[in-house]
Amino acid sequence: RPSPAGGGLFKEKAWNYWQELPTRFELLMETWDLTFEDTQSGSFNVGQIWGKKGPDTYLLNQRRFRGEFSKQIAEIQRFHEDNIARGHRVSGILIENKADGPAAISTLKKSIAGIIAWPPKGRKMGSKVVRAAAWSPRQEAGNCYIPNPDLYPWVRDFILEHSAFPN
Repeated sequence: RPSPAGGGLFKEKAWNYWQELPTRFELLMETWDLTFEDTQSGSFNVGQIWGKKGPDTYLLNQRRFRGEFSKQIAEIQRFHEDNIARGHRVSGILIENKADGPAAISTLKKSIAGIIAWPPKGRKMGSKVVRAAAWSPRQEAGNCYIPNPDLYPWVRDFILEHSAFPN
């Protein structure tokens, strides 16, 4: 399924790159989207930490990997500890309540405070495409800041995936 030149829901040229981060954020959240299986061609497990300051959001860090449940738990714990070491104390950790998410939530609640199932039980959030369509105007308006890909090479894959989404 080919993607439109320049991006679909998320336009390649609409990303802003932060050079320096705000000294304080109104909100810091860690998010996780987990898969079921560990395959070479399957989806990635992805964790991110986002900060909010006024109308703007900042991607501070990302962890992206393939791996089964025990690796997921270890990576979430390591990512969380790495972010604390960087001074990023999050208000909560949102874990998508699908695939391995429910098992990870149950396991991690015993060792990490602030684990939240997302969406909460009984709340319908729509598909990933619907959620992305609701968020993409912020990116197009210039309110989303990501690290500079020259300094953080993983950002190139982030931009390519978002530009191709939902294809």
